[in-house]
Amino acid sequence: MRRLLRLAGMEATGLPKTLQSLPPLRPEDKLGEGLAAEVYAWGDGQALKLFRAHVPRTAIEHEVAITKSLAACGAAAPQVRGTVEIEGRLGIVFQRVDGPSLFDEFLKRPWKLWGAVRLLAETHAAVHRISAPENFPSQRKQIGHWINGGNWTAERKAEAVALLERLPEGDRLCHGDFHPGNILLSKAGPVLIDWSCATRGHPLADVARTCVLFETGPVPEGAPPPLKCAMNLLRGLVQRLYLKHYARFHRINYRELAQWKQVQAAAGGAWANNAFY
Repeated sequence: MRRLLRLAGMEATGLPKTLQSLPPLRPEDKLGEGLAAEVYAWGDGQALKLFRAHVPRTAIEHEVAITKSLAACGAAAPQVRGTVEIEGRLGIVFQRVDGPSLFDEFLKRPWKLWGAVRLLAETHAAVHRISAPENFPSQRKQIGHWINGGNWTAERKAEAVALLERLPEGDRLCHGDFHPGNILLSKAGPVLIDWSCATRGHPLADVARTCVLFETGPVPEGAPPPLKCAMNLLRGLVQRLYLKHYARFHRINYRELAQWKQVQAAAGGAWANNAFY
């Protein structure tokens, strides 16, 4: 098995340095997976986000650059240790954050729903208090790209883009894929992971994206039918509680939020179509 390790942020400057003694990649070390990658515990205090073959190199380099710049912003994000290539698949090595996700914690202790949603809202509001660097990707351009990547009619795409253009821009740090599965509960406090979609933009657009995920996000595969039923019934309640708590930190214009939700629902087509890069 060929493994390549290079310094993060140096991918475009030359060939990677080959190392001989890297931690083994074992199935039992798998921590989770998503549309774009699998995540493994990897070595001492590290985690490997190993991307699927369809993810372009430019997207991975982009995530490295974005995540490294978050430390200067004051965002609670894991440190990038480097990048690897394993049998043709690229990956990012992160500082490992030990602790369950907020979503897994809720599954284990559903009676603590109120506290979990409060923490979700507080964490999101904390992100939006941060001014994003001026060189961060534009939220408006990203959402427009996602809209055009969906399997919609040309008319619906045009309507969604026109609405997007009428909505305000912003200068806040926005995560782009904020949900309970991306919050890890470390002993030092919550840590937000998977910043690949982070942008400079309007907080309500980010909130709207989370609301759309609450409404349409899939229930985990393998969940027993009673749990699936309960989670589907709780979608609306969780969204209302989340907005109630978030509004304690940032004012919500609900008319504007409804418009952002329309835009984000259209943008979600790119995720369903695997065209969000």
